[in-house]
Amino acid sequence: MTKKKHKKLSLKEVLEIATESELKAYLAQYAKKDAGFEVALKAHFVSRLVTGDEDNKYYRILSEVIKPRTLANDKLTQRTKKVTDMILMDLTFQMEDLLSTDNYREAYFVIKNCLDKIAYLQHKYLWQSKSIERYRVTFLEGLDILIRKDIAPRFRAQLEKDMKLLVMKSYFLPATHDIWHVMTKNEAWDGDAKYEITKNLLEKYKEGYVSQQMITLLLLLGADYKEIKKKVLFDVNHTDVFKGLMLLIELGYPREAALYIEDNIESGYSYNNTIVECILLHETNDFEALTEALQNLSTDTYDSVGLDLLIRHLSQDYLQSHYKKLNKWISTLAFKTQCDIYAKVQAFKKLIKNLTEKDDVEWVRVYDQILVDNDLLQELETLYLSLITDHLDNHVGDKANRYVTRVYERLQMLSQVEIRKNIQQALYDRYANQDSVDSDL
Repeated sequence: MTKKKHKKLSLKEVLEIATESELKAYLAQYAKKDAGFEVALKAHFVSRLVTGDEDNKYYRILSEVIKPRTLANDKLTQRTKKVTDMILMDLTFQMEDLLSTDNYREAYFVIKNCLDKIAYLQHKYLWQSKSIERYRVTFLEGLDILIRKDIAPRFRAQLEKDMKLLVMKSYFLPATHDIWHVMTKNEAWDGDAKYEITKNLLEKYKEGYVSQQMITLLLLLGADYKEIKKKVLFDVNHTDVFKGLMLLIELGYPREAALYIEDNIESGYSYNNTIVECILLHETNDFEALTEALQNLSTDTYDSVGLDLLIRHLSQDYLQSHYKKLNKWISTLAFKTQCDIYAKVQAFKKLIKNLTEKDDVEWVRVYDQILVDNDLLQELETLYLSLITDHLDNHVGDKANRYVTRVYERLQMLSQVEIRKNIQQALYDRYANQDSVDSDL
């Protein structure tokens, strides 16, 4: 006898028989029993609610679920996270609808309050979920759309003031893309506002909130203002400044980064400035000038950190097309830097020659995967066999055995069983009659 399957009742069937008054009564009753549902329900209709203080209504709704962090309330429950996620997702849809219907003021109130509360969640409660970050980016996109609209001067002035006050809150810390970048890109803040914000960021920096995003933002805000620039360069460690300039270039602000190099005598910045100059030449595709700069690069104008960043930044196409002209400069660099460049331009004969002369199995391990990836298996076998035989000719006992075992384990990791077998056979043929060498090798 087969067991009868019971079909699940669909929500559609229930909604078709329920009257409007019954639904309202049920929702009101359910909301009384479930605070999270009540807030979510109110948030869903909040943009259509006229209160006389449209800004404050969003703050009130979000504050019902996102409470101030205290010693007694220092963690978000899973229930709170779920309701918060639901509300923020709902508000992104409402923002998009408001923007599409040109209701810019209401859209702005949504954006402002949501960005404020998201910053609180991320930096006070340390809630770094992907969905919350996605909502943050969506509201930033809304802000970018809004600020480019032809809105009333008074409204724009209020928006700029509100955003300035928002980013100066203690829990508002820079991200790679944030309010600062949207406002700066749209030339929304004047020099006085940027100076206030810079002082606020420097206070946060001194309190220990040090990040590349923080430094980059300080550099971006100060680029066109000498007083701000001087203050940033006086207060911020120049190693951090260098890394910030690198990120500034990467984010698409080469003009702003160049201002720190062009004015380096007046500003007092000189750390790795020649490296920054070279990277800026690369960014502007001025390859002939870049090649000349590299050929004349003096070792007393940069350190290893700067050089490593420069090498990583130089594109494979540039290095390959200018390789002959750069050969002499490359030969003056440290061993690892030379090998990194040879690998990047696929000058494998040079790379193998360097590794052979170095005669160090640990260095071969750094680059052996590159040789495998480029089907240079015979060359890798010859290299490892040469290193092993040199070692066995000069060492005996456990130390020699461990050396060979490390190479075998590495080849196993590279899935190069054939190379291992060939090396074993070659070692057997060479050392079969020598008691000082373990026959198992």
